[in-house]
Amino acid sequence: MYKDINLSYIGGKSSNDYSRQVLRAIFSVEELSSSILPPGRQQFIRKPLDSGRFDFLHDAMRVKYPISADCYDEFYGKLARPT
Repeated sequence: MYKDINLSYIGGKSSNDYSRQVLRAIFSVEELSSSILPPGRQQFIRKPLDSGRFDFLHDAMRVKYPISADCYDEFYGKLARPT
């Protein structure tokens, strides 16, 4: 849950689409257009999205797609993040 939104009820055609829909529910259009995905490195001009709120995406992905904790980083790096 993020605020009053149950993120597991958000639909998506794929894990990529689902992650985009969740990000749209958590962050404003302005935040998404002016920021990068965490962790933002210092060489980038744009600031990273708030990592505290970004953790809601990770939690929602783990609930929606039952992925073991050992495999989640690989799943996120290969399937969700490239969007």
